[in-house]
Amino acid sequence: MDRSDAPAFPASLPRPSGGSTVSGDTAVDSRPRLRILLLLTWYTPHLSGLTMAAKRLAEGLHNKGHSVTVLTSQHAPHLASAETINGVRVVREPVTARMSKGLLMPGYISAAAELAREHDIITAFLPAGPFECIALRRVARLRPLILEYICDIRLPGGLKDRAIEQACNALFRWAARPSHSVVFSSPDYASTSPFRKVCNGKMHIAPLPIAVAQPIPAEVARLRAFGSAQGPTLAMAGRLAYGKGFELMIEALPLIQQRYPGARVLCAGEHERVVGEEEYRRRILPRIEALGEDWRMLGVLQPDLASFFTAADVLVFPSTNRTESFGMVQAEAMLCGVPVVASDLPGIRVAVQSTGMGKLFPAGDVRALGDAVIDVIERRADFVKPPAEVQALFSEEVAVSKRLDLYYESIA
Repeated sequence: MDRSDAPAFPASLPRPSGGSTVSGDTAVDSRPRLRILLLLTWYTPHLSGLTMAAKRLAEGLHNKGHSVTVLTSQHAPHLASAETINGVRVVREPVTARMSKGLLMPGYISAAAELAREHDIITAFLPAGPFECIALRRVARLRPLILEYICDIRLPGGLKDRAIEQACNALFRWAARPSHSVVFSSPDYASTSPFRKVCNGKMHIAPLPIAVAQPIPAEVARLRAFGSAQGPTLAMAGRLAYGKGFELMIEALPLIQQRYPGARVLCAGEHERVVGEEEYRRRILPRIEALGEDWRMLGVLQPDLASFFTAADVLVFPSTNRTESFGMVQAEAMLCGVPVVASDLPGIRVAVQSTGMGKLFPAGDVRALGDAVIDVIERRADFVKPPAEVQALFSEEVAVSKRLDLYYESIA
């Protein structure tokens, strides 16, 4: 692996001797700058909730003056083996084989150990592949290891998939054993996750980093033109993947159209080349296409989801399983003034419960989903809250600051 452009790191970093001091109205962090290594399988330009959370955390830490390196996969041949993205150094390990969403990277273990010696703190994201998990055990002997537990694994099949899930969970528990801390995005999700049993008093709660740009008026107008002047625009945001609840929205749309004949769905997210979801796409896409102009697949709109949310009357988030631990797009939509209808599942329900900006429905209940969407549309003003209230709960600043406190605690 080429590291000719690697920065020169000092052999050690002075340990923190104090917290924040106050100068006028501004809090100044007197603690020393950290060298932070992030380990994960997928990173930008791959787009998922996990990669967005990792990217925002990495760049948020960099913006606070810390040195950040990400070790990830070279999941596409055109990607550089090393580059700097928005101040974050990204190192990509070659992939030797693929197993659905899993990537085999034997060199990842030695690469992680080499980089760990140059850093003060290691943050790793689970779920992860087998070589990444082996790497976690190795680097935990070198530097404090903080785990970001993003979600449980739930596969769509029968006994074979249940066996794979059990094997993955055993691997994750083994990898987590020597970690200093395990971070969950909410106590609601943590309290119901089987992974909590291996945390042994080292569980911490910190929200995922949430950020939205300013909507672009011309883009908002363009997106609204896809909808109907006679009915509401219903937004969905996410990859075309099992567990996202597309089938529920397909079945609920005719129920909603009985009350609002012009209602249409706009969906933002990858729907053509979603890794590991080929069979699901083959099953669900014909049902979407049968809806004609009532359902528009827009593809990837990043980084302009703010305009997409602003163009909508309501965001629908009908996920069906535990592969979602929060659903960052919910908070993003709320920051844009858009209420949400979401499944009443651990973690997913937190955004609506915390803000009151929307309604929950029993997961998998098509009739309840349709009724909730209609109610939010009819009483939309009752569900919209000032962005500052949402920002106080979910923001990149809060997420990054909580993790920095944990990092300094681990090296004290």
